Amino acid sequence: MNRNDKAAVIIELVKRLRDNGNWCGETHLQKAIYFLQALLLVPLDFEYILYKHGPYSFELTDELSRFLFEGFLNIEPHHGYGPSFYPGTYGEILISRYSETINTYNSQLSHVSEIIGRKKVIELERLATAYFVSLEMGDSRSREERARRLVNLKPHIAYPDAFSAVEEIDSIRAQVTSVAE
Repeated sequence: MNRNDKAAVIIELVKRLRDNGNWCGETHLQKAIYFLQALLLVPLDFEYILYKHGPYSFELTDELSRFLFEGFLNIEPHHGYGPSFYPGTYGEILISRYSETINTYNSQLSHVSEIIGRKKVIELERLATAYFVSLEMGDSRSREERARRLVNLKPHIAYPDAFSAVEEIDSIRAQVTSVAE
């Protein structure tokens, strides 16, 4: 996927997240794009590492900064909170020019915007880290083992919350599998 295709997909994702009542701050986008490429196999090719609030891509942060500079995205500041993203004028033009690419990934974009929905950052951290751990450990590991690993990596997350996140990610994965079949 070339850079303009990626930009159009990301900007469309921003629109859909906002339409679903999402804050659409950088952490929300980080997690949404992580799920879009890792779970739903959209070839955005951002490299993710496990970081402070779960899977994180420094490369994506750089790209979002470029999108702001180029007018593809704008930010709306919120006193006491971080800014939220919304499509810029050139972003809207890009979406219309690359509508075929967006249509190719329409179901994935819809699905990830529903997964992320109105979730708060702490919920997204748990959910994305649960998926990261599940990929790392493999499908043969129990929910209990994956929840313990999540807590080991993120000691500020209580075991019951970690276990719930693993259950939720298993449910999401089952939905994605049934949709793909």
